[in-house]
Parts: sequence; C-alpha cells; structure tokens
Amino acid sequence: MTSPLRKRAENAPSSDQRLLDCLCSAPDPVSKAQLAELAELDWNRVVASATKHGVRPLLYERLASVASAAGIPDTVLTLLRESFLVNGLRNVLLYQDLGDVLEGFQQESIPVIVLKGAHLAHLVYETIASRQMADIDLLVKPSDLPKAAARLIKLGYACEIGVRGIPAWHEMHPGLHHLPSFAKPAHPRIEIHWTIPHLRDPGEIADCWQRARPALIAGIETRVLSPEDLVVHICLHSRLHRFSQGLRPLWDLSQTIRHHQKEIDWGEVHSCARAWQAERCVHLGLWLAKKLMHAPVPESVLKRLQADDFDFDWAALAQEIVLAGEDVPSETNYAMRLAEVCLTWRRSRSYSDKLGILLREMFPSRSHMKQYLDQKHSLPLNPIRASTCHLTRAIDILGMCARAAKDWASEGRSSEWRRRLRWNSWLDETPS
Repeated sequence: MTSPLRKRAENAPSSDQRLLDCLCSAPDPVSKAQLAELAELDWNRVVASATKHGVRPLLYERLASVASAAGIPDTVLTLLRESFLVNGLRNVLLYQDLGDVLEGFQQESIPVIVLKGAHLAHLVYETIASRQMADIDLLVKPSDLPKAAARLIKLGYACEIGVRGIPAWHEMHPGLHHLPSFAKPAHPRIEIHWTIPHLRDPGEIADCWQRARPALIAGIETRVLSPEDLVVHICLHSRLHRFSQGLRPLWDLSQTIRHHQKEIDWGEVHSCARAWQAERCVHLGLWLAKKLMHAPVPESVLKRLQADDFDFDWAALAQEIVLAGEDVPSETNYAMRLAEVCLTWRRSRSYSDKLGILLREMFPSRSHMKQYLDQKHSLPLNPIRASTCHLTRAIDILGMCARAAKDWASEGRSSEWRRRLRWNSWLDETPS
C-alpha cells in the first residue's frame, strides 16, 4: 500500500523539482531554456513550493541574474523581490538586536557562540537577506545561564521563569537544551542554549567550546562553531525535527559544505558524529544534501558513516518527508509524539526523571499551551482557557490514542504513522 506521504510526493513532484532546479542548477543556457518553458501557473506553483520550504528570499537571489533570459513573469519576480527585500529588512533589524545582546554579554564577560541561522546568514549565505530566521539562538555555558538571562531582562526581554528559578528549572529539565524563549514586543525571540540537542556528556560540549572559532557578527567579536561541529549540529537539528522542515536545512548544510570545502576535516566530522552518537542522522543529512542539493560530499565519507543496517527505503522516506515540508498528517504527528514520550520514559533511569517527564507532559508551559491552542483549535489562550487548556489537551491526546488504535487495527504495520515510528526508532538507534 502506498503511504499518504509517498502519494503526496508522487502527485506534486514538478514544483518541488523545479524549485530544486532553480536553487541548485548553474545559470547555463540549458537551465535558462528549461526555465523559459514554465508558464505563469507553473511559476506560481514553484513560488508556493518555495514558501512551503521557507526559501522564497533565496529563490529570488538565485533567479535574479537570469530572470530576463529565463522569461520569468514580472508578477512572479515582483513577489519574490518583495519577499527578499522584506526579509532583508527584517534581518537587518534582527542583527541590530543581536549586536545589542552580544555587546551586553561581552560587558558581563559571558562567552557566547552564535548558532544556526544568525551564524549561517552572516557567514555562509551570500547575503543576509537570503536566509529566513524566526529567532536568535545563542549558546552559553551552563554556569552563565543566570547572568545571560539577567542581561536579557535588563535589555527589555521577558521570560516565563525568573532568574532565580533558572538553576532549579535547568535541573528539572535535563532532556532539554535551551531555556524558554525570551520575548520582546516587535523583536525576534531569543533562545539561550546550554548544550546541543542529544549531547549529554559535559565533556563533549566543552570540546565544542575549544574548537569554536572567532567571528565578527553584527560588529561584535564573538564565536561560532567549527565547520565540522556545524555540519553535525545541522544534522542533529534536522533529526530533532525529524527532517520535516523542508529544503532549507539541506540548503544550510550544502552551503556550509561548499563554503568550507577546502578546509573541512571529514575525519573530524566522523569522529564528532560518533562521539555525539549521531552517525545515522549525519549520514542521512549528508546523503540528502548530496542527492537533492548536489553538495560536494565525498563518497568515501558517506560509506564511512553508513550504518551496516542502512536501508534505502528509510532514505527514500526521508526524502519524502523533506519534500513534504511540514505537511505531515496530524494523526501521524500525534502518534509519533506519544510514542516518543513513552520511549523517553522507558529510557529514563531514575524515578525523578520519570516524574519530571510526567509533569512536563501533563502540565506544559504557558507558551507551549498558547501555541498548542492556536495551532490545534485556532483559539487564543485567554484567562478562562488558561484554567481548562490542560484538560482540553488531555482529551485531544485520548482521542489520538483511540484513533491510533483504530488505525493499527485497520491497517496494521503498513499504516503511515507506524512506518514513521519505525523510521524514527531506526534513526535514534546508535550503531553498534
């Protein structure tokens, strides 16, 4: 039985493939001729695909130089140009905020590593306008969390936990890797990380700090991850989101590899992936970047990282998930979420950890419930719903369990969510 996700990938490959052609192909006469064959309706579909994958500004940057030769309709080019300019202005303001924060941390003698989008847009992408960003991610040392939070509050940011409560909150959430977001009206959110996802050994994050490189971002001297750590971090972040964030993370990865192609130490990438127990997701991320984005990943590196039980069906599913973007059935997401919570519960070694997982799942943070009600029920979190939202969520979860059980009984192991759960289990296993 063909999965719903595979059906979507098969029914709408042309716009995604055209988008890939626009992003990855050199502007030679052949590609210009291919682009010139597209009608305005086709271009609208390509733009819709770019929106789904979060790369509309990037698409404009890639097409601007060949727009006239490729016969791109003015309406399409205008829409893309507006996205590029608006994103550029937004990012200029974002970097102004980042500069203020970095300067504040510098005054407090807080070492910091700039992560993800703010690093990539400034140092890896051709222009800061090409990379969309929703927030600013910064890595500080665990001992500096209270100082960093206090400085952000002094700069006008607010967080759901107070500075004095951070040490206790940190101890109660050993499985998390960042504090709740710091928000400021009309400004991008800031997330303060103390580790990288799935990194448990304090010595490993200490090694990241030793390998970190100096960089000048927003006019302030700071640090960024080494190229090798950056490659692994991008793949780990993709694993955290189950490769469901579309093509943008793969473009991040492929551009990182191209930017650092002459200096990257692939042996160090492999050592880092093995130490962080991330060999499978690093191999899968690099495989996808090479296949879809033509990233210059040596075959020897892929062979060295490939697990003995690597199944190309899993790789094909990963490609489907990437091309689907965030368009994943809600029932699949619910079932996956429940199964992952149960798996985390079983892996927890102490009763205190199990209790912490139970409390977090029963009583998520206010910001989580606000997002949940908005996405699931299109409702705001007002004072009345604040007292009933957890009951609403519990009823939703019970309904999901019932639907999952019915799905299991009717379709068995061929069901889409079961297939995804098996893939997730394989992805999270550590090769022996």
